Amino acid sequence: MFIVAGLPEVVEKLTTSHESSIRVFSQLIIKELNSEDRRYVVNKDLEVGNEKNTEQTTITEDACNMISTYSEGYPHFIQQFSYSAFEANTDGEISEEDVVEGGFGKGGALYAIGARYYQSLYNEQIKVDEYREVLRIMAERMNSWIKKSEIREKFSGSDHIVGHALKTLTARNIILKNPSKRGEYRLQSKGFALWIKLQPRKVSTSYEQ
Repeated sequence: MFIVAGLPEVVEKLTTSHESSIRVFSQLIIKELNSEDRRYVVNKDLEVGNEKNTEQTTITEDACNMISTYSEGYPHFIQQFSYSAFEANTDGEISEEDVVEGGFGKGGALYAIGARYYQSLYNEQIKVDEYREVLRIMAERMNSWIKKSEIREKFSGSDHIVGHALKTLTARNIILKNPSKRGEYRLQSKGFALWIKLQPRKVSTSYEQ
């Protein structure tokens, strides 16, 4: 038995390698955890922690729901937001305030997640600030689809640069192109959008070819 795991483009890579190779595989798409499973993970972690720790910790339902929302169903994001909220807590009950402070405060969950998953996409793979400006414009819509014409309206440079930016960002899998509608794009996750909003802006006058 051969098992190939990876991001959606793994199918394209297999097809490019050998067109008939995809026929021998059955595709199983792994989706994000649903809301119920997200809350289960948070509560289970607390349950296990309380078995080991002398000081007991609880969490409000609203705080648990916030972690569920911010994590977007990604297990490693659930763990990070939960851990950061636990660290921010001082009274034994994790509240909405603890989730916000632990999640978005300096050195919090979003910064930790960004350092692991978003830093390379935003800085290392992009050397020109005009392209980052396109990402900032898209971040205003979180991870909802946005038309190229809407990006052009808000972009400070020329239409030519917008076209180059969208083409490059799509090719590098930093953004997604709507397969069913022409000229629509979006960021891959809300977390990426939130992280982008926290980044300082720089000034540049050049762009990539």
